[in-house]
Amino acid sequence: MKSFNWVKHKWVWESEMAKKITLNSHSDHTPFALIWALFKFSANECTRVQNLV
Repeated sequence: MKSFNWVKHKWVWESEMAKKITLNSHSDHTPFALIWALFKFSANECTRVQNLV
């Protein structure tokens, strides 16, 4: 259960980072697809660990 909490925290942190990067991307043209891929990977990891618990 402890590991699940860590993954959840990591996913929330990565989501926040993705939001920040997305907001900045309008000025510095960071590829949104890369951020979206990271976000989807994080969400998939969270779901996978949730299923293991």
